[in-house]
This record gives sequence, C-alpha cells and structure tokens, in this order.
Amino acid sequence: MKIWKTFANVSILSLILLLVSCSKEKQIARHLGKKNGEWNIEQYNSENYENGVLKSSTSAENVGSFIFDSQRVKITLEAPNVPFQKYTSAWSNTKKTLTISSVGFPLVFIIVSESKKEITLLNEVEFEVNGTITKNSTTYLLKKIS
Repeated sequence: MKIWKTFANVSILSLILLLVSCSKEKQIARHLGKKNGEWNIEQYNSENYENGVLKSSTSAENVGSFIFDSQRVKITLEAPNVPFQKYTSAWSNTKKTLTISSVGFPLVFIIVSESKKEITLLNEVEFEVNGTITKNSTTYLLKKIS
C-alpha cells in the first residue's frame, strides 16, 4: 500500500512539472504572436571569433523586425556588414529555444530572457575550415511594437 501511495505522489509531481514546463512554452508562443506579432530589432550585436580570438564585432540599433503569426515568422534585417535579409519561414519554440526553419538549415536561437514586451535571442554558429575554428555569436534584443 505504501508503494502505491509513493507511486501516486511521484506521478502527481511529474504531471505538475510537465504542465508547468508546457505552460512556459505556450506563454512564450502567445507573447510572440500577441496582437499583431510585430517585434522591432532594437539592438543587434554580432561578434566573430577565429580560434577563440575576437576578430570583429558589429552593433546596431533598429535594424529590422520579426513579425510572428501562429505558424510563420517574417524577418527583415538590415544591419551593418550583413547582406539585406527578408524571408518568411515556419517557427516553433520550447521554453529555452526559438527555431526558425530557414532555407537549407534551421536557425536555432537560445532565449536568453523573455517578457511580454521584450525578448533577447542568441544565435551561435561554429565551424572549422582548414584548421581554423570560426564562431559567430549574434544577439538580438527584440521589443514588442504596440
């Protein structure tokens, strides 16, 4: 009898944890698509490293937007040293990441911080060419357009 009681308590606790984790995902999805779903790229920071050494960095303000609906996101980005980008793709999220199904490969952003009016996203890409490890780390501060 005591085993069943313990099992029931563990099951209830697991269910509560599952509901809490799912609700954070849904909360983020609601924040992204709420009202018109339009977010300004308030701050853009990009850093490029070679073998762990910072080679270049770029910062800019008000360089575009992310516009979310329930299934797709339209991204417009016009930052210094970055070719103009404008595309629409499917998107999904977990409580820690935002994934945009880009042409060829998905863009995975780490959700650094999130609220109803502001979200900070981090995208990191690392690759090796001829023994040189190159890493790009880009942070986007998005602010909700009311």
